Amino acid sequence: IQHKLIGKYGNKIIGRDLKINREVLAEIIFNNQENIDELNKIIHPKLKAIVYELLNKAVQENKKIIVEAAILKELELDTKVDKIIIIKSEISIIYERLKKRYSQKQVVNIMNKQLLPKKYDYLINNNESIDELKRRVVEVVKKM
Repeated sequence: IQHKLIGKYGNKIIGRDLKINREVLAEIIFNNQENIDELNKIIHPKLKAIVYELLNKAVQENKKIIVEAAILKELELDTKVDKIIIIKSEISIIYERLKKRYSQKQVVNIMNKQLLPKKYDYLINNNESIDELKRRVVEVVKKM
């Protein structure tokens, strides 16, 4: 993936540690909808393959796993899982949490590309602290 990203966006996305500088890449990607689509074409197939492999392994070993994925529908995982938990926040809170890393335009572009599944089993509102979110997630998982 790294080689494909460098081929597409150039050496400017490489940090001093010779890894992808996520801040520089985000600046390129999330200011332009076409760039988001291009990035998704590079990353999604590999990500999908990895998650499918983990799901298949869990089935073979008769284990349950939790997959955290903001892009569940895009990776066609919504049809491969038993239960879906949606974690939702108000857009103003999302922006407040992300404003140190992304501009408002970038946050909107990111959010616009995330397709929520129409059907879900649980909805958790995440408008409070991280500790409250953890508590709610544990509560839902125990119900499962």
